[in-house]
Amino acid sequence: MSIGGILFLVVAILSLFFFIYIVVLTARGWGVWQTVLLCALFIECWCFLFFTAGVMRKRVGALKEFAASEAEAVKLEENAKKLLWGSGASEEIDSVTLAKNELRKATMDRGRIWRKVSLLDQQANEFRLQLAAPAPEPVAPVAGVQAAPGTDGQAPGATATPAAPGTTPAAPGATTAAPGTTAAAPTPTTPAPGTAAAAQPTRPKQVMESFPPNMVVYAFAENADESGRPIPVFYLGAFKVKTFENLQLVVEPLSMLEDSQAAYLKDGKAASWTLYELLPLDGHEAFAAPGSKPTDDMQFGRMDKDTIEKLFANIPEDTGRRAKIIDGYLRDGQRAKSNDSEPWTQVSLKKPFEIDVDSPDIANATIGGYFDVTGRSIDPRIKRGESAKLPEKAMLLLTAGAAKDLIDRQFADLVQQVFVRPLIAYERAIGQLEIRRTSLTSEIALYQRDSEVLNESNKIDQQMTSALQMEKQLIEGDLAQHQVELAAVQDGVKAANSQLAQTKARMSQLYRQIQARHAQLMQQHSAFISTGNP
Repeated sequence: MSIGGILFLVVAILSLFFFIYIVVLTARGWGVWQTVLLCALFIECWCFLFFTAGVMRKRVGALKEFAASEAEAVKLEENAKKLLWGSGASEEIDSVTLAKNELRKATMDRGRIWRKVSLLDQQANEFRLQLAAPAPEPVAPVAGVQAAPGTDGQAPGATATPAAPGTTPAAPGATTAAPGTTAAAPTPTTPAPGTAAAAQPTRPKQVMESFPPNMVVYAFAENADESGRPIPVFYLGAFKVKTFENLQLVVEPLSMLEDSQAAYLKDGKAASWTLYELLPLDGHEAFAAPGSKPTDDMQFGRMDKDTIEKLFANIPEDTGRRAKIIDGYLRDGQRAKSNDSEPWTQVSLKKPFEIDVDSPDIANATIGGYFDVTGRSIDPRIKRGESAKLPEKAMLLLTAGAAKDLIDRQFADLVQQVFVRPLIAYERAIGQLEIRRTSLTSEIALYQRDSEVLNESNKIDQQMTSALQMEKQLIEGDLAQHQVELAAVQDGVKAANSQLAQTKARMSQLYRQIQARHAQLMQQHSAFISTGNP
């Protein structure tokens, strides 16, 4: 017992003795009932005193607990504001609002995503898919009842529509799906005591209207990571919707599948698909390691080497192409090398600088995009309505031409040259690849046809060569025989010529003899005539 309790007990005993003494002294002049009532009043006063002391004790404890709870509430409110809006002393994403803004920026123009789509079968050039059943519509929360943490009330496959830049952010406490993931199915809340649980209607109409005929979707094969989340791992191509009924979707390739895609499907590696309404956009931060922060040496954060090497593992290494591509992704945002072509320039502003970020043209984002060719906002929903003001010593990463203009105008100082990987417009690149592949396929068909003609010509040429070789052998045999016969003929000709020469000489001699004899006979005849002798 404490000293206060001992003192209180002593005072109570003394007051009891004092009361007994007073009652004994005054009892002679009072009656029995007055004495009894006086004793009852004394007992009641002490009971009331004990009750009052108990109440006072609880009140003091409650006041202490209230003061402690109030101080804790103030501290929690300050922490909540800091978590929601940040400390204001750091440019890093350390608040819910900044993280949501980055999330909206990352998921802008992403469109809807359907995950965990099962491949049922493939017939010829058609694929039959099974979508996951839609989640029930969440019940409106009852006052005093909180929904299960981590739910956002969206059905699988439906994603939160990001607000356009410059719009009012979502209310504190609202959840948004992470980049590249769909919102989780809502967990039904527990109804308040005494209230009936409301029915949870599903949304088949929204699902049925999600796949109109001839709609184009982009398919990826997905695998679950360590935490069980489906992650796209292989691009299967663009597909056109043919029919959709009872959560079963029949699609066909928009163009001929590549050999690698056909082999991936044939091997049974694409049992689960992820369907994108729009093809994902390329970005510098998309390949950064989780949790990495931008630094002076790494403008977009540290690149995830393991992920990048896995993504480009199928590229042939014959000509060093894969190593060159991986090196370009790993060096994205790092200090440029001397042999880098068209590096970007990081500058530091020497004085405050204003720049017009709104384009005078106005167009909807679905028609002309959010920005024009110079980077100014063209969509009226994200226009600032005023020029942007950049403070002194602000660090900017610009193209070489824009940085040179600021440096020449004495607005900025050169900090360093930075290698920035050119971003790829995947949809356009795939279209160009398809056109190139079609052209190459046609050229290959022509080359194959020409090759077949050349092969047939080569066969005919070989046959003709064989025939000519046989004919050559025969001709060579005939030539040898001809040469033998020619030699014999030449020898005969020589002999004949010799004999002819001899015959000619003999005939010439005989001719001269005949001429001489003839002359002699003519002389004799003339003499005979002149003499008259018969």
